Amino acid sequence: MSKDQARLTVLMNADKKQEFDQLCAALGTNASEVVRDLIVGYLATREPEPALLLARPHKTAPKKSRTD
Repeated sequence: MSKDQARLTVLMNADKKQEFDQLCAALGTNASEVVRDLIVGYLATREPEPALLLARPHKTAPKKSRTD
């Protein structure tokens, strides 16, 4: 991995991961490429105001069950 790259680890249900990998393979891509494209697209459509990010209170997400 080069200096300008970083690793992102995502934990998810094993069945959903397998389904995702199969769909990616059927489309001729892989999970990493799809996730990168999703993140790039998400960032391209969002331009948050830095002041709003600093003023927003930190909230803790409720714990989810590990079945989804």
